[in-house]
Amino acid sequence: MVAPDTLGVASRFVLEGDQPVRLVVHHGDGTWDFLCNTTSAPADLVTVHAAHMFDRFEDLAEVADLATGYLAERDEPCDPGHRELDLDLG
Repeated sequence: MVAPDTLGVASRFVLEGDQPVRLVVHHGDGTWDFLCNTTSAPADLVTVHAAHMFDRFEDLAEVADLATGYLAERDEPCDPGHRELDLDLG
């Protein structure tokens, strides 16, 4: 379970329902990214509470146990996706 005050960043396209979450990153500092992989422009990113993202997007439950320093990526919500250590998170 993610602590209620844990912060993250989400793509506005995900929040507006225009794109699915395709990339989840759990940073070493405990923060999370919930991205659609269509933009990385700062203007398209919104600070969120990670717990709200897991509550709102039930399909994210499968990555709620993602270890810090790892990412999970999928092409579409119905895809199983994969997890890997993100060497750039050091």
